[in-house]
Amino acid sequence: MTFSYAPTIAIQQRSCDQVIYDQAISAGLSPLTARLLAQRLEASDLTQAKQPDLHFWIHPQLKHLQHPRELKNIDQAAQLIARAIQSDGLIVLATDYDTDGVTSAWVGYQSLTEYLGVSPDRVACIISERADGYGLTQELCERIVALQHPIDLVISADQGSSDEQQIAYLAERGIAVCVTDHHQIPVAGPPNSAASIVNPQLEGCGYDKQICGCFVLFLVMSQVRQTLIAQGVLPADAPNLRPLLHQVALGTIADSVSLKSPNNRAVVKAGLVQANQFTHPMWQAVQQAHPQKPSQLNAEFIAFQIASRINAASRVNDVQNAFRFVNAQNIAEALDAFAQLDRDNALRQQQQTAMMTEAIAQAQAQLVKAPFCIVIALQGNPGIQGIIAARIGERYGLPCIALTQLNDQEYAGSGRAIVDEVDLISAFNAIAEQHPHLFNSKGGHKAAVGCQIPVAELALFKQEINQQIAKQLDHRRPKLTLWSDGELHPQQLDLATLNEIDALEPYGRDWPSPRFDGHFDLIAWRCVGKESQHLSLKLAHSHDKIAVNAIFFNPAEDLIEQFVALNETEQAKVHCLYQLQRNEFMGRSQLQLRIDYLRLI
Repeated sequence: MTFSYAPTIAIQQRSCDQVIYDQAISAGLSPLTARLLAQRLEASDLTQAKQPDLHFWIHPQLKHLQHPRELKNIDQAAQLIARAIQSDGLIVLATDYDTDGVTSAWVGYQSLTEYLGVSPDRVACIISERADGYGLTQELCERIVALQHPIDLVISADQGSSDEQQIAYLAERGIAVCVTDHHQIPVAGPPNSAASIVNPQLEGCGYDKQICGCFVLFLVMSQVRQTLIAQGVLPADAPNLRPLLHQVALGTIADSVSLKSPNNRAVVKAGLVQANQFTHPMWQAVQQAHPQKPSQLNAEFIAFQIASRINAASRVNDVQNAFRFVNAQNIAEALDAFAQLDRDNALRQQQQTAMMTEAIAQAQAQLVKAPFCIVIALQGNPGIQGIIAARIGERYGLPCIALTQLNDQEYAGSGRAIVDEVDLISAFNAIAEQHPHLFNSKGGHKAAVGCQIPVAELALFKQEINQQIAKQLDHRRPKLTLWSDGELHPQQLDLATLNEIDALEPYGRDWPSPRFDGHFDLIAWRCVGKESQHLSLKLAHSHDKIAVNAIFFNPAEDLIEQFVALNETEQAKVHCLYQLQRNEFMGRSQLQLRIDYLRLI
């Protein structure tokens, strides 16, 4: 008999801040909207805000953005870039390989060439290669040094704060580096060899620390524009950089920064308006070529359907395909690039499926021993291991570290905490104190980490990470908590309720898309999908029998087996966690429930 493990799942309702709820009701908002706001905001958010008004979150506007000059060192950086613009050497944009980095490259390139008067032949975009690792790596610096023209300035975006050694290497060769970034500053401090560094994480910086790298660069370039106007280089009515916000929104959504941040909400909302005008070739290509495009692009679609394709380029092929897509000059070029990203994403999915099969087998073998953390060592693409760690962790309700072998000597790893009480970076730091040789490198935060460890130390690593996680959990088996916004009345299961929910867009990290739970009668069900891997359901609310359609994507195999085993004469009931979804077909919209969790009663 095959061993099967299912996590202990607890559906828990989000707490509701009474101060927020009362203020929302007083402002004339509906009880549902008031409840959703009170489950995402606390009274302290209002007291800390510069404009303590709920509409600051409900209707975010660009006029409410913090001023760029609240970013520490931004004037110094703007002066530095302005001087380079007025010189005649190369300006190099050195960015990360993920969506935040790719959009940073585009925002930097467009700012310089379309708004700040720099000839395109004076701007070089060098995007990191995933295989070389994160940051201003030695390989990236050598590519910069190898450029044939004199370099006035290197502008990093979405990286650079931890790269003193490489920045010093460039400085020794007469190449100045202006760092723009949003990642944590290392314990040793910011890179002293940088000509300037702009990062909201800098000590003494009062700017929102939740913004992404692309947003930081956008603010810096906006300040460069102001500097050039003040110097008389640009006219006072020079166009501002707002038309670039659709890419800043893409980078913000893709990097999973907080969408509770009023700054991020304003930028994403404005950027989504631009994207939905479909004037840029890349969005026109999405409109024409994506088979599942909704009538209105939203943050969820962009995160899972666009950013995933852009990230696939660096995972399995060439990140330049992604830049070619966002930088397309016409619809034909954009469609060609999008088709390549589709192929890259399909290959990523194939590799992910193969790695996932092996990961499940390894996880099941470990679960017999009731670990507190799953550690799997795979052959495959290191660019996919983070996805594997998340999928395995979610499947079994446990922290997971997924490792892939880089060479005979070293594993690269990605970890996901999954369990709220687990702090992975603290666990890594505790291990490193006891075993300094165990990590060749490590980094990350509470919920997600990355590392490189010697192949020979795999057994010790498994032992130590399990001990640390067990200690954090007080040796109690963790529960996988699924958060609910409560129940909906049967009369609320309609498109009007969904429209009310949509009004609180954008949703994402720290501002989660509403999920509700409830008990339903099971009226009918069938398996759908190419491999019959999904469940299509017809449910009736237990209180007044109002029927509604539902879809459950990729449920566990044992749940499908439970459905198959149902007695046809028996009236089954289900308890499920769901989101309201608009099912669009042939120009008509119909409500359906998208099931995230279901239990037969």
